Amino acid sequence: MLQDAGFSPIPVMGKKPVIEDWPNKLDVSREEIFSWEIEFPDVNNTGILTQNTPTFDCDILSPVAAAAVEKLLRERFGKTGRILKRTGMAPKFAIPFRTDTAFAKIQVKLLPASAGDDADPEQLEFLGAGQQLVAFGLHPDTSGKGQRERRRRRQKRRRPLGATSKGTLIGPSRLETSSKAPRCTIPFVTSPPA
Repeated sequence: MLQDAGFSPIPVMGKKPVIEDWPNKLDVSREEIFSWEIEFPDVNNTGILTQNTPTFDCDILSPVAAAAVEKLLRERFGKTGRILKRTGMAPKFAIPFRTDTAFAKIQVKLLPASAGDDADPEQLEFLGAGQQLVAFGLHPDTSGKGQRERRRRRQKRRRPLGATSKGTLIGPSRLETSSKAPRCTIPFVTSPPA
């Protein structure tokens, strides 16, 4: 269960949370989580609160630029453990982290040099306190296209979220950051090869 792995799940329809006061649902009981299935039978997505699981969200439409951002993140944080990646509307992606100190969203808007005056900016952001990320389900803008096949391939080669070869969760690994940046950790570290 996501809660057992240190996440704070919430029910989400499309991209919108369906429960009241959702930013404060950091520590809900199993009973409440199971009640959502009955209370909201049509809800199709699961969100994760990002207060304690700040998430790097790459909202860049250029496959080359998005791949460069992902490569940089993997070079910087990949040696600390397994990096979990969620892809919604490719090439956009999100990578969850862990923090002991909550922080507000950090956002950088980008506009390619070739963009026209009326172009919408793309962005890189860390979702933080008071926000959520749709981690499981169908992206409302893609209608689930391609999701099923990618999910099938991933299930064949990956263990369940947060699982190690022994089926237990290993604690997070600390990452050093500058004193100005929030201290974050990769959420899951899988056991080293035997």
